Amino acid sequence: ASGVIPQRSPNGRPQTVVSSPTLEPSGAVWCQRFPGSASLESLNDTFKAAASAFIGAMRNAHITVKVNAALRPIQRSYLMYHAFQIAKGHESPDNVPPYSGVNIDWVHRKPDGSMDLEKSVKAAKDMCAGFEINIHSARQAVGKPGRSRHNYGAAVDINITGYVGKKIKDASGHEVELKSFADLKLVGYGYGVHYYPKENMH
Repeated sequence: ASGVIPQRSPNGRPQTVVSSPTLEPSGAVWCQRFPGSASLESLNDTFKAAASAFIGAMRNAHITVKVNAALRPIQRSYLMYHAFQIAKGHESPDNVPPYSGVNIDWVHRKPDGSMDLEKSVKAAKDMCAGFEINIHSARQAVGKPGRSRHNYGAAVDINITGYVGKKIKDASGHEVELKSFADLKLVGYGYGVHYYPKENMH
């Protein structure tokens, strides 16, 4: 139900805010909303051709490839980005800008209506866990909504294992023996697929 919440405006004057019953508190349940796609078919035509060719070459070389994410709705990026920012302490839950169509309340409140920061942060951390975002890794980054290449079908998250010692055909059709991940990256570049080292999931 809606409630009356005493707050102060930016200039310090008291003001009364009525909470909206249409907003749903943040938490792990939001991880099921606005689902993305792990299908290569969801990528834009240019990147789909490049990613499909590279992944096909790896699988033909008996390399294990798991596709985790491809196209991601901007709404999902909004949830992921701000959950991460709150969980890391980079953003206060009451300063998150709203996003049209995403009726989430990032602020959990105490009985007196004031913000319960501990519960708000815990809910954000629960969301990060649900999104498989590692908040404890210095290499973890989350793209801003509308700026992530996933939002435009131009990125794919994949796990690759069992490539060392395998022979793969590069984009020119030449066979390349993979001795390291660096070798695999070079083959990927030839297909038009670039490794993004700033995120654990790529």
